[in-house]
Amino acid sequence: MRLMLIPATWAFKAPSAGDLNAAVTCAVVALAQASTYGLMAFGALGATHAGAAVQAGFVTIIVAGLVSALVGRAPIAGASVRASTTLVFAALAAQLAGDPQLQALGQDRVAAVLFLCACSLALSGLFQIGFGLARLGGAAKFIPYPVVAGFMMGIAIMIVGAQIPYLIGASGSIKSVPLTDVLKQALAGPLLIGLLTAGVVWYCLPRFKWIPAALIALAFATALHHLAALLLPGFELGRLVGPVESSLPAPDALSPLLASRWRELLLTFYQPVLVSAVALAAIGSMDSLVGAAGADAAHNTRHVPNRELVGLGMGNITSALFGGIPIMFSPSTAITAYKAGARTRWSGAITPFVLALLFFLGGPLLAHAPLAGLAGIMLTVAWSLVDGWTRGLLRDLVRGALPRQGRVSALVVLAVCFVTVAFHFAYAVLFGLLMSMALFIVSMSRSLVRRSWTGAHRHSRRVYPDGHTRRLHAQGDAILILELEGALFFGSAVGLAKEVEARAGTARYVILDMRQVSSIDATGAKMLEQLAQRLAQAGIRLFLAHVTAGGRLGPQLTGFGAYPKRTAADWFKDVDTALEAAEQGILAPGAVAGSQAVIALADMDLFSGLRPDQLERVGVHLERIEVEPGAVLFSEGEPGDRLYVLERGCITICVGSGATAQRLATYEPGIVFGEVAMLDGAARSATAVADRTTVAYSLSRAALERVLEEDPSSGNRLLLHIGRHLANRLRIATDSLRAASDAGG
Repeated sequence: MRLMLIPATWAFKAPSAGDLNAAVTCAVVALAQASTYGLMAFGALGATHAGAAVQAGFVTIIVAGLVSALVGRAPIAGASVRASTTLVFAALAAQLAGDPQLQALGQDRVAAVLFLCACSLALSGLFQIGFGLARLGGAAKFIPYPVVAGFMMGIAIMIVGAQIPYLIGASGSIKSVPLTDVLKQALAGPLLIGLLTAGVVWYCLPRFKWIPAALIALAFATALHHLAALLLPGFELGRLVGPVESSLPAPDALSPLLASRWRELLLTFYQPVLVSAVALAAIGSMDSLVGAAGADAAHNTRHVPNRELVGLGMGNITSALFGGIPIMFSPSTAITAYKAGARTRWSGAITPFVLALLFFLGGPLLAHAPLAGLAGIMLTVAWSLVDGWTRGLLRDLVRGALPRQGRVSALVVLAVCFVTVAFHFAYAVLFGLLMSMALFIVSMSRSLVRRSWTGAHRHSRRVYPDGHTRRLHAQGDAILILELEGALFFGSAVGLAKEVEARAGTARYVILDMRQVSSIDATGAKMLEQLAQRLAQAGIRLFLAHVTAGGRLGPQLTGFGAYPKRTAADWFKDVDTALEAAEQGILAPGAVAGSQAVIALADMDLFSGLRPDQLERVGVHLERIEVEPGAVLFSEGEPGDRLYVLERGCITICVGSGATAQRLATYEPGIVFGEVAMLDGAARSATAVADRTTVAYSLSRAALERVLEEDPSSGNRLLLHIGRHLANRLRIATDSLRAASDAGG
């Protein structure tokens, strides 16, 4: 894979004013993110290391964010810290900090924890680079949303749990100290500050678009803490962040690898380091790619998943060298940048420099921020991770208003959430992947039959004389149409065959509408061929609609060796032509011969009920027309002032021309057509083409008016029959709408 640090377009295109404005906006937003996520990542080290934890958050966004922006291919860069991977990282730090073997190191305990965390982060970066080079970037789209939602809800619960000590002013963490012992230390002051800070965030989010709500809330919490300390000197308000080193550390976090003592330490703790690295890489990649897809949808761009993974991997390795925390693609950062004017990758490259300037100048001010205020901000982050879809799903579950499929989704969400909270993140990732595969197999193995009709409810667009129409309606159950949807593969083929045979019943023709079949494998192809043979033995013909030799599905069937002796009678370009073939089979042998028959005027529905003398007077006003096969009787858009009735032959009414032409109806001898344009005088709405040598009689509007004047009784009967034919045309139009887009193979 070719890697280029700075895209060629950057060398020729300077950043716009919008890119600069977006960089400043994102840097201001990152102030609160760096502080809160840094504290969350290294909270297990204790309050005395809060300043170093905040510094780690800033270092990550400044250094790793710059590398990710330069290497990645996201149209609008959005590398930042995120709750999901930060919490995985925090779990590793807490596990190591509480390990007795590391605690025995005394003053070297913190250095050992930081070293092992840096090794895990660097290893996760290597994994992400490997994912990108192996072109696994498209795999995220196969993760079902309930799995992602359950994972994010579990992370939200763990974020809340991690903030409890800061929120109530207690020491220790709920991972290292029982929750009951932590709650015994609860103080009202920090809790009030934290909850009010969360309230400020929720109040400001919908009202202040250009000023980060988290930054406003952090300023509010700091002012409230110090004002309360001034007015209530004896009231316990909780701890502050403390001194923050406003500088970048040296990139030597992995340098202990040069010493044998630290290499032995790494070998001792290789299991948690490796497991966490895998979890960081998997979760970070999945969350980043899903987030990047969401950002693309929001501002109509397109990222390159594999390139983005390589950029994030190199960013995480860089972060590990500086003792930072994990970095990911943040859709909220990308969308914020876009709304602020960013249109190129320049905004992501400039943001770290702006943030570094703010950090160097304003870092000392962060020392006065209350930890309870940062915890309150994190409560809002946890709430935002549980999206509206998940909340609505769980709300409907409690109310008992969920359908079966909804209950399955809710069960998946709760199961993944439970594994995330109760066990290690690595187990949650593995469980989520297994659930994804299980859901995929179940969904693909479900019935492919989406809808079904019989010939009594759905007809072809060929219009038959009344006698044939009544016969088809009476034998409607002889035709069964099944609309399929999904993939026809080894997991669904056998079930479909059983369902088709069970539904066939007394049918003589079964039509499978294959338009929504996404793909066919070898098992599915062979099943269709064998199903056709079994149905044939029972006297049932199987027709495949939307399957042609030159279409999408035909080559798949023949490519797997199915239908080697296929005749032209069992594959059709659409359901309409398959229906017509089935109807012709039911009416045979009279149907085909009927289209060649000659219908006398007295036998035509338009003239039924007229006495011979009346028919003779009407016949004077008719014009006899003969049309050769393929000739156009009238064209779409031309003026129309007459109707037609067929004596013999066949006329097809269609819209469009050539390969895009779509049939609206085909008329048999004795059928009336063209009456709409004759009555309203408007242009023809379709084209009439002769399928074979055709003889028709035309009656113009002027001729009809003369009939009404000369013989009102005959004229009124003609109008009555025309109205009946118009009603029949309306039924055909309804069928056409119901089978909309029913063309192509």
